Amino acid sequence: MKDTKIVYHAHKNNATYRGAEYLLTFEEWYGLWESSGKWEQKGVRGHQYVLGRKDPTKPFVVDNCVIRTQSENMQRASKGKPKSVNTKRLMSQAKQGKEKTELHKQHMSEGQAKAALVKVTCENCGKVVTRQCYGRAHGDKCKSF
Repeated sequence: MKDTKIVYHAHKNNATYRGAEYLLTFEEWYGLWESSGKWEQKGVRGHQYVLGRKDPTKPFVVDNCVIRTQSENMQRASKGKPKSVNTKRLMSQAKQGKEKTELHKQHMSEGQAKAALVKVTCENCGKVVTRQCYGRAHGDKCKSF
């Protein structure tokens, strides 16, 4: 139990340092972990579990806390925030030369097929074309314009 109290205080101190209001008692905090069954998988790596807040603008209280993977927690935190040019470049470099699985290729193919089904009417010439064709040869680039 002593080790869990150290982990609790570390979590509380880290949250307070980041400016988050922390109202969980040790018993509430430990109860969340115990009921989740994820204590043994707790950690900071992407596949490991963390205690996060459902609404990051509200304090750490039982009703606002959830146990989820670190990667899910980070995705929720960065959703909707713009990425810098440097971050985009690094992400692109990390993906260079990676082989795609057959399942991944199949999903990409299905996505392309669905995109081809979406039709748009050009406001300049009145033609009904695919969304891809619209962006390439219609709209502001339409020859009838």
